[in-house]
Amino acid sequence: MQCPQCHAQVEEGEGFCWNCGTRLQQTAPMPDTTRVAGVAVSPPAPAAPSAAAETSVIPPAPSYDASMYEETVLGPTPTAPVAPPAASSVPPAATVPPAAAVPPPMTPPTPGDNGGKKPKSNRGLIITLIVLVVIMIAAIGFWIWQSTRTNDDASTQPTTQQQTTDDASSGDVDGNDKDDKDKKKDAKCTATPDVDVDDLSVNGNSLIATLALSAKSCDNGTYAEPNIKITVKNDDGDVIAAAVYDFTKKPITFQDGEATTQIAFNSRQHWQPADEITSPTNAKVIWQTGQKGEGNASADVADARGGASIDTADNERYAQLALKRQLNDDSSLTSPFYSDYTTQLSSKKYNMNIDGKAWKYTDIYEQFLKLHYKHPNAILIWAADYYNYTKHGHAADYYVILSGETFSRAEDATEWCSANGYAAQDCVAVDLQ
Repeated sequence: MQCPQCHAQVEEGEGFCWNCGTRLQQTAPMPDTTRVAGVAVSPPAPAAPSAAAETSVIPPAPSYDASMYEETVLGPTPTAPVAPPAASSVPPAATVPPAAAVPPPMTPPTPGDNGGKKPKSNRGLIITLIVLVVIMIAAIGFWIWQSTRTNDDASTQPTTQQQTTDDASSGDVDGNDKDDKDKKKDAKCTATPDVDVDDLSVNGNSLIATLALSAKSCDNGTYAEPNIKITVKNDDGDVIAAAVYDFTKKPITFQDGEATTQIAFNSRQHWQPADEITSPTNAKVIWQTGQKGEGNASADVADARGGASIDTADNERYAQLALKRQLNDDSSLTSPFYSDYTTQLSSKKYNMNIDGKAWKYTDIYEQFLKLHYKHPNAILIWAADYYNYTKHGHAADYYVILSGETFSRAEDATEWCSANGYAAQDCVAVDLQ
C-alpha cells in the first residue's frame, strides 16, 4: 500500500508511514456474530477511540439489555444476570491501535530514494557549468594565441632591422656614421663634470687654469651652461681663485666624455701668485651651477675664458686671508735688507682714501699681485714689525710692498726706481734698520 501523504510504499497493516509518520487508516475487520437466545446479535461497532482511549488497552464495556438473556438463566430465580462471554463482549484486539502515542523513529531514505517523489532535475546547473568551462577554455586559448603572436612580431622586428642595417652597410655606412656623430656632437650636456687641474700659470696679471673635465654622459656633446662658479683651492685647502663663468657663448666640447678647457682669473679674482703655488696639480676645483656673478665678465686671455667676480663680501674675505698668508710667507725674505737697501713701491692701509678711492683688502692685494708679476722678487711686509717704520713714533699699521731688489747704496736704489719708470713719491730707497 502507499502512504496517502508522501506516497511511500508501506507494508500492509502498518499504523504509521515509515517515511513521514502519517497515521494510516485501517479497514476494520467484520465483527464476529454471537448468537444469544437463538438470535444472531452483532456487537456494536466500537466508537472512535479518544485520546484517553488510545492510552488504554481495553475499551469501556457496552451496556446490556436483560431481556436478551432470558433463555440463558439457570434455576427458577436468577439472583444476578449472567455476564456475557468475554470473547463476545470485547472487540477484536486487532482493532485496537498501539498504546504508544509517539510514532516510531523515521528511517532516512536510502540514496536515490526520494520517498516516492520524482527527483529534481540538475540539467540546468550542468549546462551552466559546461558553458562556463567552454568560455574559460576559449579565453585561455585566445591569450596563448595573442602571446605567441606578440613574440613572433618581436622576433621578426630585429630581423627586419638587421636586414635594413645590412642594406645600409652595403650602401652609405660612412654617411650614416657621420650623421650620428654630428647629432651627438650637437647634443647639449648639462651634467656637472669631474674636474682636475692640469696646470696653473700666469699670463699678464691673470692666473690661467688648465682644467681636465670628465662626464661620461656628455659623450660627444657640448657643455653650454651659464652661471658656473669655479673655485680653486691649493693643497692646503685655501681658496686661491674664484669667478663665475658663462659657457653659452663659447661651449666646452666633449669627446667620448672627456674635455679640456682653460679659464682665466684676473688680478681681483685670485689670491696667490702663480709662481708660489708649489703643487698646481694638487689643487682642487669646486664646480657650482646656478651662481650669479657681480658685474660683467672680464675679457678672455688668449684661449682662456674670462669670468665675472664673485660676491663682494666673499671677495674681501679671501683677499684679507691672502694678505695674512703673504705676510707669513714673506717674513723670512726680509733679513738681507737689514744691512742692504731695497726699494719701497707702495704702502697702504685698509680704508685709506688715496688715488680717488678708499682702499679695501681686494685693492691692496691686487696691487701686490700686479707688482709681484712685474717684479718677481717683490714681497709684502707689515710696517709695524720693523724699526725703520716705528722709530719716529708714528703708527705703522699698514701694508708695505718692497721690490725685493738688493742695493749696497741708496743712490743705486734710487736709480733703479727711475729706470723702471717710477716717480720719486712712488719708489724710495729703504733699509729695515
